[in-house]
Amino acid sequence: MNSLSLHAALPNLAFLPSVGGSASPHIGSPRAWARTGLLAVVVADLLLFAGHYVVYTYIGPYAIDAGLDAGMVSGALLVLGGTGVVGLWLAGVFVDRAPRQTLVAAVAVMAGAFAVLPFVHGSLLGTMAVAGVWMAANGTTGTLFMAAAIRTGGVSPDIAGALVNGASNIGIAGGAAIGGQALGLVGLQYLPFAGAVVLVGSLGVVLVARRGFPVHTHTQEHLSTSSIEAITSSLAVVTTSVPVVSRAIQTLTGSVAVSTGSVRTHRQR
Repeated sequence: MNSLSLHAALPNLAFLPSVGGSASPHIGSPRAWARTGLLAVVVADLLLFAGHYVVYTYIGPYAIDAGLDAGMVSGALLVLGGTGVVGLWLAGVFVDRAPRQTLVAAVAVMAGAFAVLPFVHGSLLGTMAVAGVWMAANGTTGTLFMAAAIRTGGVSPDIAGALVNGASNIGIAGGAAIGGQALGLVGLQYLPFAGAVVLVGSLGVVLVARRGFPVHTHTQEHLSTSSIEAITSSLAVVTTSVPVVSRAIQTLTGSVAVSTGSVRTHRQR
């Protein structure tokens, strides 16, 4: 493992520019977070991840229920993940040109895809096509939310990154919990409706909070290489949070088999 880490670090040393660290990061205050729009960015990000994971936590059983062979789930998820790369590329293209407009479009497309999924559930091809659109749109959001948080100037970039990542992890756990409750109430086919409702909440925050999501970027017109520090330093937050979130999701998904079995038993009756 140490050898792999060393090999991964060498390209970074060779190609990434040297940036100065900050011994005293600017944390700000909740009042400053609200005034600068940072709080709105964090809330919208939390809701986005919650809505996404309402469905994505149960994507395997959902795809199987739509007609996918159980042995092909891993391959299908790989294909869907590939569509997310398209979204990541689009985020890179528009993060400086039109960040607000791109984020509004991405969240709206995700919510629209969720609203359509139940109606194409009888077709595996239709389900995968709509899911691909959903995942491509979702691929843009991580970059756009991180950039929005840093550009508010409410806190130093590393703290902004930590706040966004923390909100994302809370959203993941909350979305899985909401999905588990919705699964028991409406079943797999109509589960995306619950995710769409949460995503509409995220979209509403983005539309209303013009300080956090301005039409024209007012602070840090272009993210400089110093923002690399924000991304790398916040990885520690993600690394330490993933085991906790993973255990929570595993606990929640343990009920999927029972719920799915109940739904199928009900159908057979």
